Amino acid sequence: MAGKRGRKLTPERVKEIVQIIESYGGEISWQKVVDSVERAMLTRYTRQALASHKVIQNAFSAAGLKVNTAHSKNPTDRRERGEARIARYKADNERLLRENDRLINLHVIWLYNANLCGLSEEQLNMPMPPVNRGQTKR
Repeated sequence: MAGKRGRKLTPERVKEIVQIIESYGGEISWQKVVDSVERAMLTRYTRQALASHKVIQNAFSAAGLKVNTAHSKNPTDRRERGEARIARYKADNERLLRENDRLINLHVIWLYNANLCGLSEEQLNMPMPPVNRGQTKR
């Protein structure tokens, strides 16, 4: 029997889900992500729906490198926590580099298509027109 369909994953919701994944402590699984998202957003999404978004998939992959960072006064535990933090930063850096490459490639495609349409650099750099927020006439 089919369940109730979750709300559409808007860019704002995707950002919230990435924050949930990035703030998750300890071992992570898709089931734990789905449950955490349901508690936070009061909407249940499937693993497939979440994983279909590259940003969420990348955040999950980066979070998979996390290690449980329980507090301890033992120097080896502090070293492990430090190493885990470095691993998280490296994974986050790799995710951001991949995202940056994707956006640069998209920009190149847009520039190519704009050139095909005969748009000049001056036309592309024109500022946005001001928003008219005046009252409408009746």
